[in-house]
Amino acid sequence: MWLAVTALHPPRGSTPVALTGSVAPCVHFVNPLEVDGFAEPGGWGTTSAAEKPILYFFPGMDGSLQTPFMQFCELSTTFELACMRHNEGLASRASFEEVADSCAVAVATSAAGGRQVLLVGESFGATLALAVADKLSRVLLPGQQRGGVRGVVLVNPATSYRRSTLAKIGPLCASLAGPLLAPLYALSLVAVAALVLTPAYQAPSFLSTVAAQKATELNNNPYREAFVGRVAMGATLGLSGPRLDIGPLLAIQVFSPEELGFRLSRWLEYGAGLLEAALRLTARADLLERRSVVKELRLPMLAVVGDLDRLLPSVDEAARLREARGTVTVQGAGHASTLGNRIRNAFAADFEPPLSPRVDLVGRGESPGDGGDGWERGLLDRTYPALDPADYTELNRGGSRAPAERAAIRELLCALEEAGEGVPYLDAAGDAPLCGNYELAYFDRSIDGKRGSGGEEPTRPFGSRALGALFSLRFSFQHLVAPDAAINYVGFTCCGIPASVFTAGAVERLDRTAVEALRRQHGTPLRFDTAVRIDFGTPRLSIGRGGWARTFELPAGQSPPVSLCTTYVDERLRLARAAGGGRLVFTRGGLADEPLADSWRAVADLTPVRPRSVAAVALGILASLAAAVPPLRRPLQLAALVGGAGAAVRVAESRRRARRGWAAMGRREPVGGGD
Repeated sequence: MWLAVTALHPPRGSTPVALTGSVAPCVHFVNPLEVDGFAEPGGWGTTSAAEKPILYFFPGMDGSLQTPFMQFCELSTTFELACMRHNEGLASRASFEEVADSCAVAVATSAAGGRQVLLVGESFGATLALAVADKLSRVLLPGQQRGGVRGVVLVNPATSYRRSTLAKIGPLCASLAGPLLAPLYALSLVAVAALVLTPAYQAPSFLSTVAAQKATELNNNPYREAFVGRVAMGATLGLSGPRLDIGPLLAIQVFSPEELGFRLSRWLEYGAGLLEAALRLTARADLLERRSVVKELRLPMLAVVGDLDRLLPSVDEAARLREARGTVTVQGAGHASTLGNRIRNAFAADFEPPLSPRVDLVGRGESPGDGGDGWERGLLDRTYPALDPADYTELNRGGSRAPAERAAIRELLCALEEAGEGVPYLDAAGDAPLCGNYELAYFDRSIDGKRGSGGEEPTRPFGSRALGALFSLRFSFQHLVAPDAAINYVGFTCCGIPASVFTAGAVERLDRTAVEALRRQHGTPLRFDTAVRIDFGTPRLSIGRGGWARTFELPAGQSPPVSLCTTYVDERLRLARAAGGGRLVFTRGGLADEPLADSWRAVADLTPVRPRSVAAVALGILASLAAAVPPLRRPLQLAALVGGAGAAVRVAESRRRARRGWAAMGRREPVGGGD
């Protein structure tokens, strides 16, 4: 969801401010947390933002919002975020003055509407922030520059561009245009990245958080960690799907040589030269005023610089801009990591009335993490269990684990269950027959009743963080193809390779004695009239697509029997309650009506790869190992004997179960399926 800042809180009884002779805006402003749907109890998404100041963020020359994203959740407890985006992305050819004018109009509109504003610029954005502040004080908000705009924060300001390493190597990189020079251009970007990053600090910090040993101080609660995870999935890995809207917004885009050259010359060099000219005293008063942009702003000003910035001389530049009221030097931070997890930015400025105390949603008072100068700066020992990647998209607005959504879903399910009480769904077809194709839309815990802390944790499709990082769910169906036959059909990708698992099950109604036994065992009030038991046969794994697809039987993946009852059915929904207590929601229509939902039939008709063929390959590998490493011969022989005996027993049992499933569907087992 794109959010124009002039529409965030439009001034009452006024129209947007405009510059005389201005052209159409070339930028717009978004709140990344609103695009993402972020919400946390007591913080953004659950409290009013009407009285908060607006933090206008101006990014670097690439327009990326990824460098400061670790700060977004923390800043949202004090500010409403408005981050600049170029309307035409990297293809923008707006001049520096046009960009500054568009930004100044947006800021002035908010200030004229009574909102307090803080300007924060990073790299090129710092140059832009100074130009915007200058336009506001001289043209748009003269005489009241302290009434709306409360301060300016300069992060690694590119006002130093002409004295920087970037000014030396940037134009050279931009000159490497054309197909023949494309490899050299790619290598030059890698060289620039080496100047931007600080792997000695960033790599161990990243690995410790991925391994769930540490959490960043700024994002040390499940809702914020899930936000970071969604950024990683959507922006870094390029995954798409429900509640991953933050991905395209924060994705890093690569300049073409022509785009890089334009921004270096027309934005960085021009902007820095414009401000340096205003800062410099000159005898040619007829052409240039004897004034200092920074000094005349008379605004609270803060410089935030990384001490390892090798792209720009940021530390020296902060000292040169002596009108700045203070400088925060972030130890161990490079050009692109100054606004990472190594600093808790207060961005303090003179607000009237003063800003409310920062909301502490991560327990920093008990375990501060911003001390020290090693890679652990800004990190804390975890204070809550690590999240599974499957949880990331369930903790923002619209997700099943968002507090408000979870309560609303539970309330609705209970109401529907009450409406369906006493309806004999297994005995009468009615207007909404039970049989049909269904997509699994929601489940609040695992089928076997395993719960997380407090019994409120939803199940995890791929049971560990490591597996969750490799697998991505494509679809999940459960079809009732006949009163006594069910199909489970789940599709996923593994490292980008499409795959699916298909299982046929025989459905058997449970009598009152069996239901009473399950009630005593699990404490779940299963319905006596709709309770069934499903015995699933041997799962079939299909890997690849089209003519390259291969199908395997997985005797070791045999699912245990599942007992559940139907609690509600209409033309769109089927609700079920598992013996272990979990609630499941199945939906008709949509994906369940697409050809994909019936593609399990093709998998069922394929002849699986014979286990003996797989075994032959495995035996060949074992024989090679035994020949190459004589000490392994005896252990491998014993392992082969034990494994062979176990496999024979499992294959026999799986064939028995499979025949029950095929018979329930009225289909013959494919020839060769049990070899």
